Amino acid sequence: MIRNLALIACVLLMTGCAATVKKGQEASVALPDDARSNLVVNFQGTDRVLAHPDWGRLKTEWRGAMQSEASTAGYRVTEQAGTPRAEGKPGVLIVIDVSNFRYLTAGTRYAVGIMSGNAWIESKVNYSSLLTGANYGSRTYNTSSTAWEGVFSAMTEEQIQAISKEIVAEVRAAPRAPEQQPAALSKAGSAALSKDQRIKLLQQEKLSYEDYQRRYKEIVGE
Repeated sequence: MIRNLALIACVLLMTGCAATVKKGQEASVALPDDARSNLVVNFQGTDRVLAHPDWGRLKTEWRGAMQSEASTAGYRVTEQAGTPRAEGKPGVLIVIDVSNFRYLTAGTRYAVGIMSGNAWIESKVNYSSLLTGANYGSRTYNTSSTAWEGVFSAMTEEQIQAISKEIVAEVRAAPRAPEQQPAALSKAGSAALSKDQRIKLLQQEKLSYEDYQRRYKEIVGE
């Protein structure tokens, strides 16, 4: 009996408790089928988050977790740096906006115990069209360790993995939505593209010479 308890304790020390993700109750995110295989992630944060000494570490681990979860589902994930923007090609732009976090490793938790405090992540994820910039929806994803779990509580790495799993699951389970075609771009979606991208999309439309010239001058003259 004692041997079995010791074995269980060792397993818990190595794996820790599973992280629990609290998802927001926002409306379901609907995505085009042909966009799901190309996921582009962009990490954003408040000024306080961006200045945090562990921000770079958090992003690196989160990018790896997203790639791991997406690969399991048959999707590809790349990172977009800088301001979130449409790129004029099919795909889903996933903007992970972190409002607050506390980074703790499992090693710190085991060494210091509950006196190390709790790890947490507060984030909002926005899903939009990589082609047009059209918004598909958003959802909050929050996690936190708890004192009652002691040294076995899920730390930042496990929390990142858990949120990434939820994001990919959201993409897989999302209802189907039609992708906007270049000719049907909204003014807001079109404005999210660069001039070169808008000209490239314009060239794909079947327009008369006069209409093409008019639209071309509208784009380059802005």
